[in-house]
Amino acid sequence: MRDFALNDDNDIYIENGDFVFNDRTDKDIELLLFCVPGQNRYQIYSGINIISYLNSNKTTSLYYNIKKTLADNGIYKTVVYQLDRQNSTINFQII
Repeated sequence: MRDFALNDDNDIYIENGDFVFNDRTDKDIELLLFCVPGQNRYQIYSGINIISYLNSNKTTSLYYNIKKTLADNGIYKTVVYQLDRQNSTINFQII
């Protein structure tokens, strides 16, 4: 989906005084992964809160939540993720 581009701080990206447009699907997936359910007042059930999974053993429910949340938002891509609980890092790749 084409929409306003966002910079690294999730603000609208402006270049030479003009709005920049690009394919936002990957950025939307990233925002959904880190968004806490209830954080978006227009879609209160949307969001995965992937950070909360760093301290739990619920990896099966994480896979289900990613798949369901993306489908609910009309995104049919695969997210491959790796949680490193020792270093508190999350690596993910969108296919």
